[in-house]
Amino acid sequence: RVFTSSSVSKLEKLPETVTISGGGVIAIEFAKIFSLFGCQVTMLLRGSDPRLGLVKRAGMDMDVANELVKDLTNNNVQIRTNTTVSSIRVPDNDIDPLEITLSGGSTDVIIRSDIFISAAGQLPNTKDLGLEDVNVTVDPGRGNIRVNENLQTSVPTIFAAGDVIGSAALASTADIQGYAAVGFAFNLTNYYYNPDDDDDADDDDDDDD
Repeated sequence: RVFTSSSVSKLEKLPETVTISGGGVIAIEFAKIFSLFGCQVTMLLRGSDPRLGLVKRAGMDMDVANELVKDLTNNNVQIRTNTTVSSIRVPDNDIDPLEITLSGGSTDVIIRSDIFISAAGQLPNTKDLGLEDVNVTVDPGRGNIRVNENLQTSVPTIFAAGDVIGSAALASTADIQGYAAVGFAFNLTNYYYNPDDDDDADDDDDDDD
């Protein structure tokens, strides 16, 4: 009953109430999914403005962020800001709801929910890559690899792309960054990602069948 954004796929039945910690793209996706299923959804945000998190971490345009937040409220998603989760009490049975203690105000608040989803982001898995052995600079806090505007690390011959460099940690972003990193690494000025190439490849596969 306490899930991450990855393990929630193991959910076996539709809950009546859902609490989601996080305000990024993944959290919004799950909020929309469960709200459209008719669940009562609450989102918990550490910051004071849900739009700012989308702009800063996901690189989203403010106008788009405005529309996303507006859409959430139109779908009856409750957004609680300046809030952190202090504890979660899981009952011994599957009937009683979770008791989630929230802090951030003058007093702690307890809310009840059938399930809890942690979608507050993940840390880059760079600890055991041996980056320090080749002098690649890593952020001491989050562990993401530092790169310049050309996705070049502190070692000129090493490039990085995707979740390991931090925001925005999305598969679509990593895909584009991967193409860009190859272009920068080999100085291919005309090398870029064209989604139509994937469609052409699919068509070729179909022709071979």
